[in-house]
Amino acid sequence: MTLRTLLAVILLGLSTLHAQAQQAADEHYRHVLTDFIRPGFAALAEEANRHAAEWAAYCQAPSPEGLAALAASFQSLADRWAEVGIIRYGPSSQDFRNERFAFWPERKNAVERGLGALLKHPEALDPATIRRQSAAVQGLPALERLLYADGQPDAGLGSDPEEGVRCTAGSVISANAAGLAADMAAGWAAAPGLVTQEVRAQLATDIVTAYAILKDQKIEAVMGKDEDKVRPHAGAFWRSGRTMRDISQNLAGLAAVSALLFPYPPDDIALPHTTKTALGIAETIDDLAATAGNTATRNEAVLLRDAVTAAADRAIIEVPSALGVTIGFNSLDGD
Repeated sequence: MTLRTLLAVILLGLSTLHAQAQQAADEHYRHVLTDFIRPGFAALAEEANRHAAEWAAYCQAPSPEGLAALAASFQSLADRWAEVGIIRYGPSSQDFRNERFAFWPERKNAVERGLGALLKHPEALDPATIRRQSAAVQGLPALERLLYADGQPDAGLGSDPEEGVRCTAGSVISANAAGLAADMAAGWAAAPGLVTQEVRAQLATDIVTAYAILKDQKIEAVMGKDEDKVRPHAGAFWRSGRTMRDISQNLAGLAAVSALLFPYPPDDIALPHTTKTALGIAETIDDLAATAGNTATRNEAVLLRDAVTAAADRAIIEVPSALGVTIGFNSLDGD
């Protein structure tokens, strides 16, 4: 075999390997799109519609049973969002739908200030008005603020004219949230089947970012550097008592995605295992904020933080490789 022939064979082999790698990356992306993103956003839209209907029913005839059903519906909707809200690109980002549906982390008490302004003008509480307002009053955080008081569903909601205004606000905001969820679901359902390097990179960036948000903003921000620096109100959805539930559902979503990216992981792929490990630890913790003065709970929180850190470290390496891309930042860094 001549040198020229040998080089041709090598180049052909490399080209074949590259084509096979790209084909595998495209297939990984399609699995996540078809088996996680599309059904996840469809379920979100369905739950958002159900929640809006619960608001309308409760406000028409307030009762303890109706309030319990409304709160349960809120928790189910927040669960669906925690699972699929890790996907932030594409139809999720169009028209700032992601931020409008779940404005978090909250800055400068934006939800409270926005709701205060809305409730002063009940005559303006309609879907068109809500869509023109700050993202802080268009979705789940605003609904949580209206529905919960002192960690429990507010028994006074809708009980008098003043409370009735809050009920009306909840009905309008929940209808707006249902519209946003429907738009996201429709956008993903219509997303083109053609896979490009750009969309693979966007998916990889969102997955890596989701691990970073969990570690930095949802765990470390609450537990602090030591027991004296615990910040319960830094947690997501602390008013409705679902800070840990939100973390667990985030990890459940990430575990589902990692299983689709690595259905038969070789020995050198650790992400599915590390994510499941973190999820298992999260499901044993009732209250992440209860780490002040409680050594056992503090130790559990440290285990969770370390497990999520390990998963995040693997995600940075393994997710871009599975999707055939290189990323140098997460979506929180800007570009």
